Amino acid sequence: MILYLVRHCRTDYNDQRRCQGTTDLPLNEAGKREAEALGRRFGAMEIDAFHSSPMIRAMETAYAMSPGRKIDIKPEPGLVELNQGELEGMDMGEMARNYPEVLKNWIEDPTDTHLPGGETMRQLQQRIWGTVKTIARSYPPEARVAAISHNLALCTVVCKLLKIEIKDFRRFKISPASVTVVDFRSGSPVLLALNDTSHLDGIEF
Repeated sequence: MILYLVRHCRTDYNDQRRCQGTTDLPLNEAGKREAEALGRRFGAMEIDAFHSSPMIRAMETAYAMSPGRKIDIKPEPGLVELNQGELEGMDMGEMARNYPEVLKNWIEDPTDTHLPGGETMRQLQQRIWGTVKTIARSYPPEARVAAISHNLALCTVVCKLLKIEIKDFRRFKISPASVTVVDFRSGSPVLLALNDTSHLDGIEF
């Protein structure tokens, strides 16, 4: 199976650089243009199934990617973003003022830093990787499947694929509306593409 891992398109919190987590926001106007571009890219491809985080921003992205298809989009709670608890809605300055120790620990090593009222990155990785493996086992080798998720969630998947520590997730980038491609056909998953945003070339924001 070929799995296309797609980060949802932009929201106001993305543009404002605020913690979004499980805060359920829709796409903004720039995000809708990104979603249209994804729709053009995936509209020309044969996709057998769509799985998506049930968050509004992910589902809106998924629907834009599947125009005219008679395929149900399957909500997957395991694809939801890191629950950032009391930090949600805050920008970096607000976090530094209100949770300086948490922010210090998060910057140094976020792996087991428990966000107040939320999750750790290790918990997130266990959750989403379990979901990805379940999706991969559910389809024959020739299937092509898209899964729409979130920044930190997909970062932990890439860390798992490349066998690098979670704390090193800042060594690569997962942009809004990007596509990361994984080949599960050989048994051991192979990363074919990372953070592909070529479909956004030429779009004005």
